[in-house]
Amino acid sequence: MQGKKKEEKSIICPNCSAIITLEGRASQKIVVKCPICGEKGTVLFEEMEEKFKEVTSEKTKIRKKKEKKHASKITPYLSKIQFFAKSNIIELVLISIGVVFLFNPTLSNIKKSFTLILIGFILIFILSEKNSPDSFQTKTPKPSSSNENRKSGTRLNLNYLKKIRLSISDKITLTLVIWILFLFFITSDVELEAFFVLIFIGMLVVRELTDELTTIHLKHRMDGFIYLFLIAFIWIVGEKIINVLNM
Repeated sequence: MQGKKKEEKSIICPNCSAIITLEGRASQKIVVKCPICGEKGTVLFEEMEEKFKEVTSEKTKIRKKKEKKHASKITPYLSKIQFFAKSNIIELVLISIGVVFLFNPTLSNIKKSFTLILIGFILIFILSEKNSPDSFQTKTPKPSSSNENRKSGTRLNLNYLKKIRLSISDKITLTLVIWILFLFFITSDVELEAFFVLIFIGMLVVRELTDELTTIHLKHRMDGFIYLFLIAFIWIVGEKIINVLNM
């Protein structure tokens, strides 16, 4: 017993679950008194290591359960983010390019950046999902001759074109994008404020003309853009007034 080296081990109290650290040699019996609850007991030194392993294993299980629960909460959000990124890859590329232009904030680059970012957000929040061509499949009659094939193919193409209709959100998006690009090319670099104001006016006109045709959800999204431009418009007007008063 004397020749064996002492080792430090830990044991768990069966009464209050406190962890007690002791020193002893192999096969040595030790009288243990819990410093927390005062529970006494005699154990072999080898048993301490086994009980400590059980405590560690239990803590590991609890930690893994918490990690798994935490991961189960995060996974749905990650899947939503991945789906959003895949379905809006073009829009995100436009916004990213617009942000890159801001690293060199000249008047021209600011105008380009604003145009790309605005078009990207319009495509994300207003543009509706397109119906796939598979939803417009029709049964083709069995061909009997080349002329009948051509006539049948022509009828199918016409039917397909007739069934393709732009939704109101698609038309609004197309109108706003064309209006923004048109203003981008006709306004000069020094007319950045006029560029903002004209886009704001165009959005107000589109919103008013399509008020009875759009859904409440789409109206709220368009109103969000209008409120942002209204704040920018107030800022521009306020700056102009201050400049005039300072003169």
